[in-house]
Amino acid sequence: MHIVALDGRSGSGKTTLADQLARRTGCQVLHVENFYPGWEGLDAGSEYLVREVLVPLREGKSVRTHRWDWHVDQFFAGALIEPAGLIVIEGCGAISNASRPLLDVAIWLEADERIRRARATTRDGDESWWLGWQAQEDAFYTREQSDRLADYVLDADATADDVLALLRGERG
Repeated sequence: MHIVALDGRSGSGKTTLADQLARRTGCQVLHVENFYPGWEGLDAGSEYLVREVLVPLREGKSVRTHRWDWHVDQFFAGALIEPAGLIVIEGCGAISNASRPLLDVAIWLEADERIRRARATTRDGDESWWLGWQAQEDAFYTREQSDRLADYVLDADATADDVLALLRGERG
């Protein structure tokens, strides 16, 4: 089992990159946003990731996650994750002081706010949530220093090839 985390602020390209990796490698992908109990849930989602996902996986246990349904505002059963192969965890809060010791590789995606905001607005259809979420990100990333915990910092245009080269030790 090899656990890789992709973190970065909203709109930095985490989900796109994780999806590319899944298509290329068949890896299991976990989306941290499934663990947030709504728009105020960054801290809770990050804590759930550590307690209910990473710790059991590192103990060799399969994990049945939960998934937040953003339309009905409640949790439902989520993915079954097996402690095998490449597991990619993507989302805000994937890299924290608590999660870092449980990760094999931590990657921070960096992007200008203008780019991130445009991507997020296109993705979600509006930006009514942006300022509230940005405040949570500010508090979380100031406290956790996730970008400094990362093994690698990549820009928003990173590709699956870039990550795979890092994992093979071909880039430093």
